[in-house]
Amino acid sequence: TVPTTKRPATGRSDQRPSSDDAYLQALSTAQPPPPTELTVPDDPRARPRIVIADDDTVVVHALQNSAQAYASALDIRFWQAGEGDKDDTLIVYLQRQIGDGWQPDVLVLDINLAHGGRSSIDYLGALRQTPGLAALAVVLATAQSRADLDAGRLSDGKENVTQVNPRDWLERVKPYEPEAILYGKDGSIVFLVRVGESASTWRQMARRRAWQGLLDQIAEQLDGQPELKSVGQTIVDYACQELAIDYAFVRWRTGNEYFEPIACAPSGEILPDDKVRVAEVPLLAKLLDRQPVVLPAEKVDKQLLGRYAARAGHHCLGVGAKLEERMVGFITFFRRAERPVFDQEVDGKPLAILARLLAAAL
Repeated sequence: TVPTTKRPATGRSDQRPSSDDAYLQALSTAQPPPPTELTVPDDPRARPRIVIADDDTVVVHALQNSAQAYASALDIRFWQAGEGDKDDTLIVYLQRQIGDGWQPDVLVLDINLAHGGRSSIDYLGALRQTPGLAALAVVLATAQSRADLDAGRLSDGKENVTQVNPRDWLERVKPYEPEAILYGKDGSIVFLVRVGESASTWRQMARRRAWQGLLDQIAEQLDGQPELKSVGQTIVDYACQELAIDYAFVRWRTGNEYFEPIACAPSGEILPDDKVRVAEVPLLAKLLDRQPVVLPAEKVDKQLLGRYAARAGHHCLGVGAKLEERMVGFITFFRRAERPVFDQEVDGKPLAILARLLAAAL
């Protein structure tokens, strides 16, 4: 087995403490005890996908060596500032990985980093605004202690490349809501364990933030009395870009029995005039309940999907949009089996809110 720790995952809580100092303290993580064990998934494609970004060659090489011991538990890639193509910024690198089919779950970004005229703080702000990257879990890491940063000092011989006083680093990053700040970063196995054991927690935190972004967009869109199709298109496009959804569908009820498409992604998955009745697809009968349907891939078979059997073997998340006890539409999302399963708490609850917004629009 691969060594790591069984202690609870670290990182900030979902609810921000009331005072600024308490918030910054909650972002911080303590130095862990020696590691014991990390979970190795049965399917290697299910390993947490982690990008470590740094500009220190010594640290990068040390972490690359340490990562070899965890290859069966963690899928880690490295970006080093100043290496490779001069135009290969961190944003470009991440977009290239996604374009090649490798969607990162967590970015571990050294806070004392500068490249291409951007500091790590600039990169964090840009990540939150870049389509396809805004929901990425970002953890800031530093070799310093919290006391060092509060005192505005770095280790002997360590250059501050950010042009920002270290005592102001935490205040500057706070608006961008990093998932955590890790102190005492080095190239050791222990540091990788700290990252690996908390990756799933950070991923869930990022998904909650991403869901809130979608709800905010739809609520704002509904204030302007938009066309129904534009609302549906916003839902499916955002789901595929930011929520790691592979197939997204929104339909509405046009008659006593039939549901017609409002939007789908990728485009062309269903025909614009594709009508369906509940009796034709057993999954739709499950959506008649008020509770979101969350099904792992092994329970999504061809019989459940009827004539949409092409999505069999995918994780499924769906909910009906109800207005006065009548289902007026529904939303269904599908995710490939190697991706994380949907979670009733993290994904189901915001989907239920989204369905209520959709019902209001219908």
